[in-house]
This record gives sequence, structure tokens and C-alpha cells, in this order.
Amino acid sequence: MRPRGGFGGPRGAIQLACLVAAAGLTGVAALAFSDANSSWQDGVRLEEARSAAIQEQVRAIYGDEAPAAVRIIMDERLAARLTAADPLARSQQKASADAAEAMRGAYATLLPKSLAAVGGEDVIGRLRTLHAEEPPPPNPEPQVRAGDAAARRGGLFGAGAIVLSLVPALLALRRRGRHRAESKAAELLPQPGQEPDSRRRPALIHLALWLLAAAVPVTQLALSAEEQRSQGAAARHAARLTTDIAAGNARTQFGTQARQSAREWGVRAEGRRADAAASERGVADAEDQAAVEVEAIVLAMARPPVAADGLDPRMATALASEPANWAASLAAERDEVERANRWGDRSNNAIVLVALLAGVAYGIVLLRERIAVPPPQPVPATSDPPEPSDASAPSDASEPSERPKRSMRSGRVDPASRVALLVIASVAGVCAAVVCARHHKGR
Repeated sequence: MRPRGGFGGPRGAIQLACLVAAAGLTGVAALAFSDANSSWQDGVRLEEARSAAIQEQVRAIYGDEAPAAVRIIMDERLAARLTAADPLARSQQKASADAAEAMRGAYATLLPKSLAAVGGEDVIGRLRTLHAEEPPPPNPEPQVRAGDAAARRGGLFGAGAIVLSLVPALLALRRRGRHRAESKAAELLPQPGQEPDSRRRPALIHLALWLLAAAVPVTQLALSAEEQRSQGAAARHAARLTTDIAAGNARTQFGTQARQSAREWGVRAEGRRADAAASERGVADAEDQAAVEVEAIVLAMARPPVAADGLDPRMATALASEPANWAASLAAERDEVERANRWGDRSNNAIVLVALLAGVAYGIVLLRERIAVPPPQPVPATSDPPEPSDASAPSDASEPSERPKRSMRSGRVDPASRVALLVIASVAGVCAAVVCARHHKGR
């Protein structure tokens, strides 16, 4: 029967179709993982942009508007408590009222909607209004969810590529019938079913290595995706932690400093009472009353937001955060960083291990190939004596017996196999160097 060419019949055609489909699915998986990484990085960028917007709004209210509003409120409350019974109280009342009016007018010109301009005490309401007036900060959560979905698609495509790679391998294990022993399939992958028994085991090792090489790229993509996911999560935790610390400190510092300013009125009132004059005692009493009233107002202005306030959830979380919350966020960030390092180490170690095992196993296969090659058979002697010829005849007659030996000996180790072994060893060495450098840098 004439040997088949081309793809070796239906088996070779099926193997080729499965390999092409597996390669296509691997490419699609790579694109899906790339999209996932892009989405996770976009999530980090959007989280940083949202954090910057929240910090700026909190700084504008608690750092600029609210302290000025407290100073105006203090002057207004003191002017309302003073009476015009004596010249000192009348003078103090006019000075406080004029200062409050001047400051309110200045802020009405510069910042018409600020707390100091409208005389408001509702800091949370002012934050809500400012948040509605400005462009809404970006929300990174949709991008993160899109990245997770793309990673799941990549995993499904990668699993499909591995499954499709198993089909030609299973077909390669099947032995051909006796009448098809000479048919030649395309050498797309090792064919143990077409090899004689003496060479079947090396072909099986070749096939196992081929399957390993088919699964490694998909595995590497999945491990790298997990590393990128954890790195993105750690970066988002860091951005949120920065915002929580800045916003929480801005709110508490405003409350602390404003209460200190109100209590200074009480200290000044005690100093006035050291004088026995009735006018001084009247002003001191007014300052005491104004200080108590202003301190209560400051406590209400510096309170943490609640859900009923209708504030942006992310901003409300940042403003209500405390050192205990910061420690939890820092621990979550540290966990994600450690998780990313673990996935990265697994990815690199897997590459090194597979490359080293492939190089060792491939060397063993080549060694077994040399053992499996049968030694050259001696040429049987013939009954006819050789015809005499000139002096060069013996040397010419010896060449046919030497050439097959050199040909068979040179065919035992394929030059392409030597190049493949060298490439595998080089890749293994480079990967080992990279992993060692990473471990050394980590220490």
C-alpha cells in the first residue's frame, strides 16, 4: 500500500484542526487577560482620580470655609449676648458685629456659596451641594468588575485550549492497523502510535513534554493575571487609605481647633473677672455664654456623616474613618501585596521548573534515542571472490562499510534536537537567574 502524504489521512487532519483551534483559543485567552489587566489598571487610575477629587472637596470645606464660618459665628453670638448698658459692652458689641459683617461680606464677594458667605452651619449639606455642583468623581468599580469578567473569559478560553490540545495527543497514542503501518502523518506532534515498540517510550516522553509545553503558556497567563489583579487591588487600597487619612484628619482637626477657639473665649472671660468692675463682669458673662453656644455648634459641624445625610458613600466613608479603620485598610493593602508576590513567585518558579524538567527529560529522550538505534549489521560474505583491480580498489571497497556507520551515528542525535536542547537550557538559565534576582531583591 502506498504511504499517505499530506496530513497523514483523517487522523492528521483532525490533529491539525485541533492544534489550530487550540492556538486560536490561546490567542483569544491572551487578549482576554490583556483586557483584564487594562481594566484593572483603569480601575487604579479612576480610584486615584476619585481620591483626589474627594480630598480637594474636603479640604475646601473643612480647611477653608468651615473655620471662617466659625469665626463669624463667634463674633455674631458674642454681639448678640452683649448689651449696650455700659460703654465697654457697647464698644465690644459694635466691634464684634462689624467684624462679623465685614468677614461675611468679603466671603460673599469671593465665595458667594460658601458657609461663611451664607452664614450656614450645615457642613455636611454644603459638602453635598458642592459634590452635586462639580463633575462627579469617577467610579472605579465598573472597571474592576469588567476586569474580573475578562479574566474569567480568559480562563475559560485557556481551559478550552488545553482540552483541544488533549485531542490530538490522544489520537497520537492510538496505534495504527497492520496495513497502515507505513502511512506517514504530518509531524505536528510526537506520534507514539506510529512508532515501533523500541521507540514508543521515547515518543511517549516527547508527547508528554509537548502537552506540558502546550499547557504552560495558558498557565503562565493565568498566574500573571492573578498577580496583576492583586497589584491593582493593592494600589486601590493605598489610594483609599490616603483619602481616608486626609479626610478623617481634616474633619477632626477642624473640630479640635474650632473648639479650642471657643474655649479661648472662656479663658478670656476668667481674666476679665479678675477685675472687680461691673462692666468687665458683664462682658465676661457674655463671652462665657457665647463660648458654650459656639462649642455646641462646632460639635454639630464636625460630626461624622451618616447615611441619612445623603452624602456620596465614598466621601462619607472617608470622613467617618478613624485610626482603627486605617489600620484595617493598611492590613488589606499588605495582604494584597503579599498575594501578588506569591502569584508572581509561583509564575516564575513554574517557568523555571518546567524549563528545567523539559531540558532534563529531553536530554534523557535523546539518550534513549541513541540506545534505541540498532548497531550496523555486518555485510554477509558472498561465495564469489572479489575481482582483482588496481591498488586503489581496496580503499574504494572499504567506503561503503564506513559510510553507513557515519550516517547512522550522525543520525542518532538530530542537529535540530541539539539546538532545541540548547534553547531550553538557555531559557531555563535565564528564568533561574530572574527568579534568584527577585528573591535576592525581596530579601
